[in-house]
Amino acid sequence: MEKRQILSRFATVLSLGILFSLGLALATEPSLLSVEDARCRANLGKGVQRQMAVTAAQKARCFKLAMRGKLESTADCHDPGTWVGTRMEAGAIAIDRSLSLSRKLAEKGCSDASSPDLLGYSLCPAPCEAPIGESYDDVVGCLGCVTASCLGDVVRSAYGSPRTLSFPEEKPVFRCQNVLGVAIRVYLRLVVRAQQRCQLMQDREKEAFLGADCGNLADPAHPFASTFQKARERLFKLVDKCVSRYGVDIGSQLDTCGTDPETLAACLETVSDACAQAMFAANYPTPAIGAESVGAAAPAR
Repeated sequence: MEKRQILSRFATVLSLGILFSLGLALATEPSLLSVEDARCRANLGKGVQRQMAVTAAQKARCFKLAMRGKLESTADCHDPGTWVGTRMEAGAIAIDRSLSLSRKLAEKGCSDASSPDLLGYSLCPAPCEAPIGESYDDVVGCLGCVTASCLGDVVRSAYGSPRTLSFPEEKPVFRCQNVLGVAIRVYLRLVVRAQQRCQLMQDREKEAFLGADCGNLADPAHPFASTFQKARERLFKLVDKCVSRYGVDIGSQLDTCGTDPETLAACLETVSDACAQAMFAANYPTPAIGAESVGAAAPAR
């Protein structure tokens, strides 16, 4: 793996996510969003959560097959587009269905919301960088692109390009790799849910959440700072199992972004935080509307 290049990319994405989050925190004021607009953003977030969970789970399943030597050579676990005609074809279908569900959630939740451009959805952020049209279907496509891209970075950091293992001799390596897959999925689920819950409460003008930087759970003043600490502790504990329970030499037996439990856990945390920030920034751009103009535009469907 080109670890320096990957970590450099994570740092860039994380910086952009923090800037987006800070801009949102400064711009979000009481009565900025209508109930319909808040519901729309929440439903878009649910779609992101679903796609993230399904994609990560299917990639983990793919790597299990690959490490056991049961996956066709044409399938690349990092690229679901190569899964057609292989044992992972059902996984590719599941990912496509998660995107379809996101569109249904958007259709249901955004039918009475302001138009996408008034809610800040005008240009899809890097690395997708494409104009967003007048339909919330276009917004879903943007969020799907950002989610797939940053999640791919996280998965690549945890798995790299794992080789076919010899069983039963290398079963501990297999178990360790599976634990790393669980670690990133659990961490991202907890962080993203907390971010989105905070933003929904802020959009609904709940006093305890006004002024909070919802995208930055590392802030001790964040309403869900304790959730972040628990997620972080669980991540480090799961990574440590590779050595404490399975006796794996991370540096020589795995192709990850770390060389020991400490550096690997820290790397996975950094990469996952960058991904969560990127998804949050794409999901919650600064609205281009004020209280007096909310809902003034014709609803976008």
